Amino acid sequence: MTDRDEKRFPRRPRTGLVLLNFVAWCLVAHCGGGTVRAGGGPESVLLVVNQNHATSLLIANHYAAWRHIPATNIVYLDNIPNGTVISLEQFKNRILHPIFEAVRSRGLAGQIDYIVYSDGFPTAVTINAHIRQMETQLRGDRETEVDLGRMFNPRASLTALTYFAAAVLADEPAYLALDANWYYRGPAGKLLAEPFRGQEQEAYQRSLAALEDERFDEALETLTGLNQRHPQQVAVAYQLARAYAAIDDLGLAAQWLARAVQAGWMYRSIIEQDPLFEKALRDRSFQQLVRRIGNESLDFAPTHSFRSTYCWAPTGSINSTPDQGRHYLLSTMLAITCANGNSEQESLDQLRASVAADGSRPNGKFFFALTNDVRTISRQPQLMPAIERLRALGLEAEITGRTLPQRARVAGLSIGTASFDWRSSNSLLLPGAIAENFTSLGGRFDNAGQTKLTEFLRQRAAGSSGTVIEPLAIPNKFPHAMIHVHYARGCSLAEAYYQSVSGPFQLLIAGDALCQPWAEFPKFEMPQWTPPAYVSDVIVIPLAKQSDSPPIAALEVFVDGRLVAASNWPEQMRFDTSSLTDGFHELRLVAVGLGPIHTRSRILVPLWIDNHGAQIELTCSSTEHQVSDTIEFTYRSSVGTQFELRQGARRLQLLRGPSGRASLPAAKLGRGPASVQLVAIDADGREYASRPVQLEIKGPISNIIPDPTPTNPQRRGRRNS
Repeated sequence: MTDRDEKRFPRRPRTGLVLLNFVAWCLVAHCGGGTVRAGGGPESVLLVVNQNHATSLLIANHYAAWRHIPATNIVYLDNIPNGTVISLEQFKNRILHPIFEAVRSRGLAGQIDYIVYSDGFPTAVTINAHIRQMETQLRGDRETEVDLGRMFNPRASLTALTYFAAAVLADEPAYLALDANWYYRGPAGKLLAEPFRGQEQEAYQRSLAALEDERFDEALETLTGLNQRHPQQVAVAYQLARAYAAIDDLGLAAQWLARAVQAGWMYRSIIEQDPLFEKALRDRSFQQLVRRIGNESLDFAPTHSFRSTYCWAPTGSINSTPDQGRHYLLSTMLAITCANGNSEQESLDQLRASVAADGSRPNGKFFFALTNDVRTISRQPQLMPAIERLRALGLEAEITGRTLPQRARVAGLSIGTASFDWRSSNSLLLPGAIAENFTSLGGRFDNAGQTKLTEFLRQRAAGSSGTVIEPLAIPNKFPHAMIHVHYARGCSLAEAYYQSVSGPFQLLIAGDALCQPWAEFPKFEMPQWTPPAYVSDVIVIPLAKQSDSPPIAALEVFVDGRLVAASNWPEQMRFDTSSLTDGFHELRLVAVGLGPIHTRSRILVPLWIDNHGAQIELTCSSTEHQVSDTIEFTYRSSVGTQFELRQGARRLQLLRGPSGRASLPAAKLGRGPASVQLVAIDADGREYASRPVQLEIKGPISNIIPDPTPTNPQRRGRRNS
């Protein structure tokens, strides 16, 4: 949080709410024995816009309005190079560094889980320096050269390098490894064996030895210490359940087993075969608890929601300290309208359909192609495990021997072919569907060879992906067929993708990162309460879970897009407005669902704070303007020494004096819905905001599909995938 933000939002205690640290917060609210963690939502998205790119503004304006992205979560960047490929230094200096500086200065650190790019950005980054660095590390003291060129071509995708931002900024090339993504839901056999590294793993092993030798007090002491340091580690919760079951404390055994289930444990047969649970399983109530647990095989780690603050262990479980895991940031591109991409209208249509698909449970079938093409044959072992799990969810799924499913309603798709004509299939991609094609050049837009991922977006799939340079036939670089299972269990599109690719550094992911067609969202209301015209002092807002809502674990409170508090789900919320400056503020109440996939829903409450009688106003004679217009504003303020027009956190214009007129080119805002505020800043740096002026900037939206570029020769690697 900046000094200016601190003056506008001074921290004060709030009755009944747990204040959180903005820099490294952890939502801890025990409900039903589980640790509550926030899943994906607009409050955790940072939307990145190329402010000099008309289509980037167009896409961002619409997406922000449709998804209710907080204004402070939108970052406008300057000086973005043209073209589809950018150098590593340009990527770090012109994109990553400005993004992280915006997150820091706006007090959003620890809150942002997704970095989502609008259109108008390069899709690939040259990483020769990091490949050479990794070759040097692999060579070590040996005199022989190590050449990674046969497996690693020297480009990575924009979205993957953003996912691995911590490693990229540290110039640590470990992200190039084919198992670099520890959020990937790989085999679950190591979940209980190796949840930690170093001394923590040694302590964990001592606890297992103590359990084996029936030294239960010693085991409990060690495990309790590990849980205090890593409260979301599923292995520790499970071992605590075993320890308490062994000493016949069935209440605590059940509590810790429920905690393990909340962390994703879904392996009932392991419990039933464990001698330490043998006596507990004779108890009827304990039996009932165990019977409600899923009975997955150990082929895959449990599906889980994502947080950037989690330290993901190599097992895919969650630890709490950087020495025990890695931090990531989910990332997608919303649209790609360069050559070989989509038109503006196609991109808007696709995003609108994806937003509307949330919670819709599409009535269609999942298809997996298995043809004589090596692209599908090499992935055959993935298909039946995914199909069986989809069917267990009550969904239809099958293998097709055709390149494309014919005359079908498609809820999800995985195929493998160099080129295809979707229209010839007479099939329909349902809104919300993930559609995947395993081929070499699906994400390479400076090469017209092979069908691009944007063909699926053209058909209104919620998302698709493709590699930005020849990847070779290495399955680790592509989404596993389980992507559709994670998605069907309720995860967001971005969560489903990154749980499914163990080595994603060349994979470009495009589409609506937040789309959740299979999710069940919490439902709540503010019974018999509406925001008054003016508020002051303390206000009390009643809250009620609707009768058809899934369980709600927690409430998060945001003010002007910033997370300020969290608590267990309350019957009412007391909100002290004296901590805010006079003027307009947006209050967000976010309900967080219970379970390993934490769906979220929200109510936005506009508030005019009037504790000190300050007046600040911005008006415009018309709310609709052509993109070629100049917009005229009138403004006045009774407070402040400096006055600005802003679009979210973006300063559009510095004004003279406390009142007057201002003009602004509509093109600067971009086509679509746009919001402008007057912000007055006093001598102490406190900020006072007017009510937003909501505008609609009209202008032609292109239906033209960009012309393809010529096919370019590959510099390195073979084309065998």
